[in-house]
Amino acid sequence: MKKYISYIIPILVVIIVSCNDNCDNVDAPSSPSLFIDLIDETTLENVFTDSIYLKEQLTIKDVEDNDVPFKVIVDSNILHVVLTNAVVENDTVFVRLNNPETLNEDEFEVVYSTEAKKEECYTLYKVNQVQFLYRESDETNGIHKVKI
Repeated sequence: MKKYISYIIPILVVIIVSCNDNCDNVDAPSSPSLFIDLIDETTLENVFTDSIYLKEQLTIKDVEDNDVPFKVIVDSNILHVVLTNAVVENDTVFVRLNNPETLNEDEFEVVYSTEAKKEECYTLYKVNQVQFLYRESDETNGIHKVKI
């Protein structure tokens, strides 16, 4: 009997571990995204923190003038821009900043490419080759600091 138990236990372990097809608990982003910290080139402060521009007056559009979804993260005033869920090369979005009280306006282009990596339960889209045209920028830990 001991002899059979020593065979049964490893077989059960292999069956339990290898047959786990549960893709319901996958914690992967559904779309590629960018994190952008817009900073004043003079003060090096976030442009929303020092009220140069207003979060409420920010728009992000694609080349066909469609809205691109985004959020401003409350604690840090960093933009989280959600991009198209597809593999693209040299796509462009336009970020428009405005403050009607001070009449400050600014716009810049973000050119990017994405790639897809197929996993067992999902496809992971990754943004690469990000360029902020005519802006000085630096990327640290996935956050792009762009001087305005």
